[in-house]
Amino acid sequence: MQERLYKQIHGYAVQLMAAADDGDEELFGRLFEQLNELCQKHQDSENDHPAQWEALADFTEDAELALARYQHALEVATRLETRDYISSINFNWAVLLREMGREEEAIERCKFAAVSAKGSSDKQLNADIRAFLK
Repeated sequence: MQERLYKQIHGYAVQLMAAADDGDEELFGRLFEQLNELCQKHQDSENDHPAQWEALADFTEDAELALARYQHALEVATRLETRDYISSINFNWAVLLREMGREEEAIERCKFAAVSAKGSSDKQLNADIRAFLK
């Protein structure tokens, strides 16, 4: 991923978290739309990256729409063979499924995360996956 794109996505995520923490719905909505536009602009281009779609899914308030965005992020990550993103996307997808009360699906999705996380250097993600599956 281009460094500029990474910084852009990371910047949106940080600002979206701050807006959510501050309860600033107007700013949150504006930032979310900018992230959505970035994703749409890069879709199916050489700049298409799972990080942007995962971030968009993470901040999507409609759970069903978030699931669809995680699916898209996973498709991009699989196409690019980015194991760390495959793990992360599956884990965040599992967390959302659990929040939705869909426990069996959540466990299955987290097992996919565990498989792709084997050998990963992301110790925190591996710890989160193990904790989720206990």
